Amino acid sequence: MLDRLAARDFLEDATRIATLYRVTVEEMMGRDRHRPMAYARHHFWAELYSRGHWSYPAIAKLCDVDHTTVFHGIAAHHQRQNHEHEPSPPLPAP
Repeated sequence: MLDRLAARDFLEDATRIATLYRVTVEEMMGRDRHRPMAYARHHFWAELYSRGHWSYPAIAKLCDVDHTTVFHGIAAHHQRQNHEHEPSPPLPAP
């Protein structure tokens, strides 16, 4: 499925994203549902999908999850990214 160049890029991306979230690649690729691991995993899936030649089923097969899990993980990542740039709501008056 992966040629040598794609495998190297894949590993570099996985390492970069895992480091960003302060987790290991193994933790990111695992099934742990705690935020740092799940957020890193969703980010990684979104990066793969954005390249255009990775489909939800291909990412799911690579990570041994259902394709709908990948779909919802990528959607959650995009939602978190969009909400980062919104101002916080004002605090209620005392």
